[in-house]
Amino acid sequence: MVDVLDAKYEFLSVVFSNMPIGTNFTQSGQTLTWNNVSLNQTCNTFGVDYGCLNPVAPSYCVIIKVKVKAFTPPGNIDNAATLSDNGTNTLTTEKAKVNIKESSVLKFTKEVSTDLLSFSSIVTFRPQCDDGVFYKISVTNLGNKDVLQYQVIDELPDVNDVYFPTTLNRGSDFSFVNVINRSAPDFNVSFLNNTPSSTTSQANFNCNTVSTGNSSSSN
Repeated sequence: MVDVLDAKYEFLSVVFSNMPIGTNFTQSGQTLTWNNVSLNQTCNTFGVDYGCLNPVAPSYCVIIKVKVKAFTPPGNIDNAATLSDNGTNTLTTEKAKVNIKESSVLKFTKEVSTDLLSFSSIVTFRPQCDDGVFYKISVTNLGNKDVLQYQVIDELPDVNDVYFPTTLNRGSDFSFVNVINRSAPDFNVSFLNNTPSSTTSQANFNCNTVSTGNSSSSN
C-alpha cells in the first residue's frame, strides 16, 4: 500500500497499529509505503451481488497526520492511496480533497534584550549596571494573502495606563518589594528612587568593582 503526499504537505506522523501483524512501514520523502500487508479472507458465506456477507469481517486503517506548508496558494490538494498485489491488481482510492482558502496568517511576536544580541520573552534588568532595554517586534505573514495597510501599536507600560484606543485599565504596576529602607545609602535603593544617595561615593556605582548592595547597606 502506497500513499504519495503532495509537496504542499509536511509529514508529521503516522499510526498503523491497526494494520495486520507483520506490516512494515517505510518513508522516502513524500512517499509512504506499507509492505507485507496480509488480508486474510474470513468470510464463510458469499453473495453474488454483495460480496462478503460476514458482518464481522475485519477492517484495517492507517492514520496519517500532515501539516499544510506556509505560503501554500489557494486551491485543492488531492490525495489518493494505492493498493497492489506485487505490482498487479492495483486498486486506487477516490481522491481526498483539502480545500486551501485564501487567507492571511500572521505571526506577531515581541522580544526584549539588554545587549541587542540575544532576544527572549523575558530579561533581568539591573538598573545600576544596564544601560537600557531593546525591544524587537517581528511580523510574519504565513498565509497566502497579502496584508495591506496594517497598523502596529506598541504600548509601553506605565502605572495606571490604559489600552489604546480604548480606555480600559491595563493594570500595569511596578514593585519595589526588594527595598525595605529607601533612605539607606545603597546604590540599588538610590537607583530605584532615581536619585543617587549623596552619601554614596561614585565608586559604589561601578558594577565592575562593587557587588550589588541591599537595603541594609551602610556604605
